[in-house]
Amino acid sequence: MTAGQDGVRIHVVGLGPGDPGLLTQATAALLASGLPVILRTRHHPTVAGLAFGGR
Repeated sequence: MTAGQDGVRIHVVGLGPGDPGLLTQATAALLASGLPVILRTRHHPTVAGLAFGGR
């Protein structure tokens, strides 16, 4: 991923098949990094298992 002219980066990740334990280590680390998270859908089964609870 490369930064745009303003230095902003957007990371697009998949939430896997529905079990939070099946997220890749890279995705789990990115979600735990404290960066803002924007979800495309709140109805994915993995969202309920994420630390921020999909809020």
